[in-house]
Amino acid sequence: MKTRILKTSAGSIIFLLLVIGVVALIKPVHERIEKFSSLQKEKIFKTVKEKTGLDISYEKFSPSIFSGINFEGISVKDGNSGKTVLEVSRVSVSYSFKDLLKNGVPYGIKLLLLDGVSVEIDGSENSQLLENLVNIFGSSSKKNKSEKNIVYKGQQ
Repeated sequence: MKTRILKTSAGSIIFLLLVIGVVALIKPVHERIEKFSSLQKEKIFKTVKEKTGLDISYEKFSPSIFSGINFEGISVKDGNSGKTVLEVSRVSVSYSFKDLLKNGVPYGIKLLLLDGVSVEIDGSENSQLLENLVNIFGSSSKKNKSEKNIVYKGQQ
């Protein structure tokens, strides 16, 4: 009877030590991944601001290493007027971690889900923003001659 109690106690102690060890190892890795994702996110937001003049903000960001990324409360504002042009209540990006590493971003993304999208653009107030977007997306459509070019003509 005593050996059974000793075996159970030793097994329980070993299990608890393993759990504590795993938690101790995961915490620094999680902090590094969170720091890396935060730096990448800020880099992307800065590039978008420089190229389009849009300010992007969000309320909540929750990454999952192996399955996806979730954003909540996204707000996109015109950098010049400060007016909100796009609001999205939730964005979920699901991806295959293996395909991301093997083939790159376009092939790794499996699902992009947008929930609660609201767009409000005024042609007269946001004319500079619209011109920037046309210049960015218009140049890519010139490369593919099968696509029609989108041309924006502001209100006069």
